[in-house]
Amino acid sequence: MGQIRLIIPGMTETLTTFVLAGGRSSRMGQDKAEIEIDGRSMLDRACDLAAEVGSDRVVVLGRPDHPLGAADEQPFAGPARAIAAYLPRLQKPARILVLPVDMPFLKPNHIKALLANTPGAYFDDMYLPFTALVQEGVTIIGDRIRDLHAAFGVTSIPSDPAWGDALVNINTPAVLAQIAGK
Repeated sequence: MGQIRLIIPGMTETLTTFVLAGGRSSRMGQDKAEIEIDGRSMLDRACDLAAEVGSDRVVVLGRPDHPLGAADEQPFAGPARAIAAYLPRLQKPARILVLPVDMPFLKPNHIKALLANTPGAYFDDMYLPFTALVQEGVTIIGDRIRDLHAAFGVTSIPSDPAWGDALVNINTPAVLAQIAGK
């Protein structure tokens, strides 16, 4: 199957996708990135989604051993710090997409809804995934995802109830078992 590239009207910046895969997976009890759903790891699903939406670059944060990986400057310091540490490497302005590795049911239409909003968006009260437009000279104060949202002027948009489990985080064995049972 060929790569699908979404064309977002008015979007001229490059798109860099950060896949967040450097956590301890302590609630899951095993590496979430390597868990397979329907024969594909959650990490592969996130990287494939990034390609499907036309990312110019994919960076797997917290995975220096992965072909698309980058080491966190401060391992286990949290995703916001990992993202902020990588931002100076981007040519500005740049559009970013941040995908958690543990949302394996996201589809291109979900990401398209985020990318259609300038300067960026996330769904309702879910801080991830999100998109943002990164400009030169942005100052990030704080070390949480919501601090990144504030720095970039990212806003909340509603999700579609018809999406079902698309926005479910698989963080525990119980959630994994529930999803697998469907």
